[in-house]
Amino acid sequence: MNNSQKIVVGFGLIMVLVAGVYLQFGKKAEILDEQGRTSLYQIIQTNDIQAVQDCILSGSNVNHVDANGMTPLQFTTQLRIHKNSGEIAQLLIDAGADTTLKNEADWTLLQMAVNKRNEFVAGALIKAGLDVNVQDPVDGCTPLHTAVIQACTAAIKDYQGLISCPCCVEKMFTKSLAIAQSVLNAGADTTIKNKNGHTAQDIIEVMFATVTLGQDDTLVQPTVYYDVQALVDKPEDFDTKVALKFQALRDIFIA
Repeated sequence: MNNSQKIVVGFGLIMVLVAGVYLQFGKKAEILDEQGRTSLYQIIQTNDIQAVQDCILSGSNVNHVDANGMTPLQFTTQLRIHKNSGEIAQLLIDAGADTTLKNEADWTLLQMAVNKRNEFVAGALIKAGLDVNVQDPVDGCTPLHTAVIQACTAAIKDYQGLISCPCCVEKMFTKSLAIAQSVLNAGADTTIKNKNGHTAQDIIEVMFATVTLGQDDTLVQPTVYYDVQALVDKPEDFDTKVALKFQALRDIFIA
């Protein structure tokens, strides 16, 4: 074999190796930032649906894992700005993003989205078939429990004035209420109890009693603060800021 033939054979072997790597991983080599993230993560943060789609179509790996152990879909559940996040999650799912992954707390993607009150990503994940009855390994709460606790907490904090921005607390309540409604519509089991023996409906009544009667149920939500004297001094505020929100929560269980 002469030198020319050796060069041809060598080049051929290189191409075979490159093709093999491409077929194995299915994606092009990508530049990573200091957190081990590809450009797809950065584009997801812009909430630009078209840019995300273009990045995916260019071959960006939708199942890449960054230095924090998060894939682009897991990263999407944690976005601070929720605008367009549902559509972005759907693009990732349609492109083959793994929806079975769990984080270091053993939470599913749905649990991660619910914890961040992201009703849009939660909706996409419910549509993808994620289990709406999955229980937290520590406290036994389902996504329904979590959404209810978050909604109750928002209602109580609104009354207590623990959050300075009324619009923010209203948004927190509305988002949590929407998630609770979504998981119920998807067939959430309302009879499941957490490790404290409470169903999601039980939690509504326990937390309502916490703020109205001063019953300190630390098993449910240790961060809830109440002021019984304030209820006596300003009962009209309680009626408008708390009671109606708790009733709205009760109503979603009446189908």
